[in-house]
Amino acid sequence: MSTDTADVPAVAQNPGFLLSRLGQQVRRGFADALAALDVRPVQYGLLAGLEVWGHASQQELSAALRVDRGDMVRLLDDLEARGLVERTPDPADRRRHAVRLTARGRALLRKLHGVSERFTSQFFAALTERERAQLERLLTKLWRATERADPASSRASGKPV
Repeated sequence: MSTDTADVPAVAQNPGFLLSRLGQQVRRGFADALAALDVRPVQYGLLAGLEVWGHASQQELSAALRVDRGDMVRLLDDLEARGLVERTPDPADRRRHAVRLTARGRALLRKLHGVSERFTSQFFAALTERERAQLERLLTKLWRATERADPASSRASGKPV
């Protein structure tokens, strides 16, 4: 595959432009892939976060996922109505509710992980394994740098605050 960019418009050689356009394509394609299981990307992120964290309060989830608190309530209402998460009083603070995955939520999440892996493999099919690994390292490095620089961000570790 040629890496010559002589026939590519200058704007398409700009990393910010490229990342923006690829981001649009990834968002659209990933949303379409998840839609087959009636899940939106933000819901997948919420379920995957709970898988890692075990449980979190609505406030912690809002902060970690950068979702407005009102929107988080609606997201959780929908996921709870579908039997995917449960909210119970937090044993450490009875004024708060701890959100946890249910068995049904964990089962759906396993399917979602498979959908995510297939989508990612297809999207990055033009890259060799080495190129993909390098890109993932570089993108992770940029993500960590932006997370540290953003005062609104949750902890750089990815855990809820």
